[in-house]
Amino acid sequence: MSRLQYTNVKICDDLGQGCFVPHVVVHPAPWNRSFSSSSRHRPLLEGIGADILSLRQWNDQHVLAPVFLAALRGTCMRAGSGHRKIVVDVGAHVGLYSLYFAKRGCDVHAAEPLAHNALAIEQAAHDNRIGGDRLHVYRTLVGSHAGAVPLRYTLRKTDATHARHADRPRAIPEARSDWMESRAFSMSLDALVRRNAIGAPARAGVAPGTIDLLKVNAGGAELDVLQSARIALRRTRWLLLAINPKAMPAGAVGRLQALLERSRFRPWPVEGLTPWKWSDLTGRKPRSINAALFRYNATTG
Repeated sequence: MSRLQYTNVKICDDLGQGCFVPHVVVHPAPWNRSFSSSSRHRPLLEGIGADILSLRQWNDQHVLAPVFLAALRGTCMRAGSGHRKIVVDVGAHVGLYSLYFAKRGCDVHAAEPLAHNALAIEQAAHDNRIGGDRLHVYRTLVGSHAGAVPLRYTLRKTDATHARHADRPRAIPEARSDWMESRAFSMSLDALVRRNAIGAPARAGVAPGTIDLLKVNAGGAELDVLQSARIALRRTRWLLLAINPKAMPAGAVGRLQALLERSRFRPWPVEGLTPWKWSDLTGRKPRSINAALFRYNATTG
């Protein structure tokens, strides 16, 4: 049986803020070595890189303080209203982003299809004294398919999940024996936002300005997620994406670019994040972007 393990390692952003201690998921042998923050032989921690744990902060590809300042203007409170800003985290894994933004005081909605990852988020939220009014966890796969769907995940890295209808063998470097199969409930992002009244009463649907920051890291299925968010995208101010061309179907990068441009999202440079351009994601040796920030209707304030 997989089990949760408290890391006892505090993770903060590069300004030393938003600190929390995460839980990780440890699978049975051969992935069951005991965790020690001082050991050089750490277990394979689901969704957490050893560099983050060793530095006690986000590495240069996950600098959340500049993202927080750029996208949320350094506060989780809406000016003049007293309401919290809303962050939606699709593909939350063990909650590194969700816990950070919730700790900063945002209203966070985290969607994660794997039950043990979702449990890790909930347990870490409890142990870090993050209340249920600030962090909502949905055990849901977000995409264009609705209802129960087969799901595959790797024991080595549970941020790598694939709905069976979207399997891409060329993007699966792990041995086939490392993969497990499960089932998950799937719904569109529009349905998730509407059903849970994120930012608005259920009868009002998705309200303007509902989502201050939408983060999507779906293991190569980011295009599928965003295609299911026709209404929600129009209500999103900032979008934070992980883009791995090798994990995406052929031609998906171009379709993703077209969808974002059509939806009036433009790449937004952030000091501290590696600069990139769309041409970096195509060609013979495409690069991966772990944190690409986009702004809706970037020509306006």
